[in-house]
Amino acid sequence: MAEKTVPDSSPIAEISHGPSGFETFLDNHQKKLIVLGILIALGLAAWVVKEGIREGNDLTAGNALVAADDTAALEAVMTNHPGTPSVASAAVLLSDFQWEQGEQDAAIATLRAEIAANPEHPATSPAYARLAARLSSQGKTEEAKAAFQNILDRPQAEFYAPYALVSLGQIAKSEGDIEKAKDYFSRAIDGYPGNPLADAAGKAMQFVEFKMPVEIDPPAPEEDTSDTSDVGNFDLDPTKLPTNPGGPLSLGMPDAVAPPPTPEISVPETDAPAEADEESPIEEKESSPDSDK
Repeated sequence: MAEKTVPDSSPIAEISHGPSGFETFLDNHQKKLIVLGILIALGLAAWVVKEGIREGNDLTAGNALVAADDTAALEAVMTNHPGTPSVASAAVLLSDFQWEQGEQDAAIATLRAEIAANPEHPATSPAYARLAARLSSQGKTEEAKAAFQNILDRPQAEFYAPYALVSLGQIAKSEGDIEKAKDYFSRAIDGYPGNPLADAAGKAMQFVEFKMPVEIDPPAPEEDTSDTSDVGNFDLDPTKLPTNPGGPLSLGMPDAVAPPPTPEISVPETDAPAEADEESPIEEKESSPDSDK
């Protein structure tokens, strides 16, 4: 006969009525946690204050940049507000003033300094475009090509890419590399349809193989071998001037005209009056001594 199994009456688990592990941790590290909370609060407050100060500085620098209208004011923005975004913008504007005033080397140096100090600033892309254009105008072709290529390599400078492509195409054409010029123009046309510079690239493509006609010297004038020894020696004797029979003289003077013949006047013959034997009364009157009385 099988034995009866007696169920085990021992408890499965004991319920602890003491403090939990988390409560024990809090009890053991309460002071440390309080200090940590205070530090976090202070750090957050400091960050808020710092951000407020930074924003205030940025605002002040921005106002100064807007009011700057000459090189001295722009230099003051760069000196008095370091670390603000306005410094890079002020540098680009300063280079424009320097270039307009004929300080070309200083303008280029300003752009190079801005690009080196703020490579990720939004003003750096237009700084690259200005630098490339000004180097090209100075005839520094290799440096200009490097600056234009930097524009193509910067995703942030996508807006200036068509300008860089067209400029590099023009440089390649001037250097006689027609295939490279076509490549640059094609990239501008295909990559940026509708862009005004892409339209300019299309027009440049039409004349990329055009060559100016060769200039030649004009022929030398033929030597005049006519005898000019008597030029200026005019004989003003009218009797020696050449005449044109039946027309005016060769010098434009009319032929001499002979005076017309004197017409003959016929006087009708009349009978001579008879001689008077006596003097006329008029003559007598003139000769009479008593006529005055």
